[in-house]
Amino acid sequence: MDEHDDRPELPADTQALLAQFLEAKQKQQSAENVTIDDLFSEDWGLSQFWYDKHTSETLADEVLELANGARIACLSAPSVFRALFEKQVDHSNHFLFEYDDRFAVFGRSFVHYDYNAPKEIPAEYHHAFDVIIADPPFLSEECLLKTSLIVRLLSKKDLTNPPKLILCTGAVQEELAYRVMRLRPVQFKPAHAGKLGNQFLCYTNYEASRLGSWEPQQTEKQ
Repeated sequence: MDEHDDRPELPADTQALLAQFLEAKQKQQSAENVTIDDLFSEDWGLSQFWYDKHTSETLADEVLELANGARIACLSAPSVFRALFEKQVDHSNHFLFEYDDRFAVFGRSFVHYDYNAPKEIPAEYHHAFDVIIADPPFLSEECLLKTSLIVRLLSKKDLTNPPKLILCTGAVQEELAYRVMRLRPVQFKPAHAGKLGNQFLCYTNYEASRLGSWEPQQTEKQ
């Protein structure tokens, strides 16, 4: 018997996903404008709509600068995580929290989660992140409220240097985003590769030079 015959094998479907990912990474070396669509197609049933390249890279650069080597959580934001993954940096502190198990090909950086079940997030990730970027999958009040609870669960408890939060969601959520997370819209507007009809905004709990200054709040506009 060969000494390696008893090594465990990955399930066939996992092997196929890994092969797909590696093939896309090879394409990337010769295609400057490769997008996440080269890795995985959008699943509209899961409300997946990928950012365009400029948006993904801008947000990835922002969280990298904010973290400065600390832990980053990408919450339902695989486009941003993919942009992080492509950069020549240490990825050991970058984590993708995502419902879609296709992204398990990212190994230990992938954490399966369901926004309806925050208690299922492993304790090792509780209050462990310095920077969190979230893109709730649905434009509903319920989804944003539950996402805010997960953001609170993941955020480090540090009063002297509170975690930096970025939220990308619809303009219709502006009032709720401020009420539950004290987030305000900035000048930078996320754009999607598929050109969605809904107006999307980027919200933060800090003033960011790369993303532009805070916009007037709805109450200030009236």
